[in-house]
Amino acid sequence: IISSNDGSFGYNQTRDWNNNVDDINVILFQYDAAFPFVEYLKSTNDPRINFMVRKNDFGIDYKNYLVVQQKGDAGTQAALLQSENQVRYWGKHTFPASANSAYGSTGLDRFKTFTITGGTQTLGFLSAIQSRLFMKNGGFGGFDARSSKDLMHDDESFVDGSTIKYRTPYLTYPETCFMMAEIAQKGGNGLGKSASQWFYAGVQASFDEYKTAAINANVPNAANIAIGNFATSLPFLGLPSIYSQAWVNYLRQPEESWAMWKRTGYPQFTDVRPGNNGLIGTSSVAYLESVYDGSQNLLAPRRSALTLSTGSNLNSANYSAATQAMIGKDPAYGISAQDTKGRIWWDQK
Repeated sequence: IISSNDGSFGYNQTRDWNNNVDDINVILFQYDAAFPFVEYLKSTNDPRINFMVRKNDFGIDYKNYLVVQQKGDAGTQAALLQSENQVRYWGKHTFPASANSAYGSTGLDRFKTFTITGGTQTLGFLSAIQSRLFMKNGGFGGFDARSSKDLMHDDESFVDGSTIKYRTPYLTYPETCFMMAEIAQKGGNGLGKSASQWFYAGVQASFDEYKTAAINANVPNAANIAIGNFATSLPFLGLPSIYSQAWVNYLRQPEESWAMWKRTGYPQFTDVRPGNNGLIGTSSVAYLESVYDGSQNLLAPRRSALTLSTGSNLNSANYSAATQAMIGKDPAYGISAQDTKGRIWWDQK
């Protein structure tokens, strides 16, 4: 069993071909952090937010914010003093109906536009997932104007890509701790530790792992972030706590987070409506937003849609036969190969 972060299993990216990030830097300018994720980190005072989420543009470490401060008209000056514009971390709502203005700034476009002397200036209000965890220099410096180095904050750096080395996690010590916590909580063999001991060890290990990754990726001020008493002060509420912290830890492995939700039902959904964020940010337990379209809650996908095979594919007959066999053996698989509400073989009710 993995017993420390040094024993975590992963792949060291030794090639430097990924110095050019033009093919993936949409993570920087199109991937907003999710509202329930950011609010959970904020509500628990989780120091990992400094590693996992990029600050928005509403601070004096960004030159265009200073421009707005110095050149904004009276309306702009008043807007900058609004409480929501004093916060550096905001996530975007994740359901269709949130595009309605009734849900406020966290349901709208990432940017806010302000009137200044001689024109306007936009500032990013919604935070991005910390793209430096996924690509060199966070995707800045590409051919797309939205990745211009001029848009970096003062504390963000741009260095020779060959000096940055990445490690892709596969099976880590924090994940092992949370798995053992679940086993122990369900009455299994905890190998000498209780569920709560494994849980708190996992929180500490997750912080340490993300701090190391953030330092290696040049996330601003990562080396100065301390965990304090966070790893020991979180209430332990059994399985909901274990799954909540595992969900946070899976930021760099989103497919594992999806699999955990399918397997356990956690994080659970809560209804978010204008002026009411449901259970999000109310406790040490994480929640997802119901996929509300304005009239009903939609079902979240449980599997990918399989590409339909045509007669031009030499394996078309076998492909279709295998699909029909799965549909016939298990009604929960769905009505077709493209039914994303269906369940794969291990995703049992």
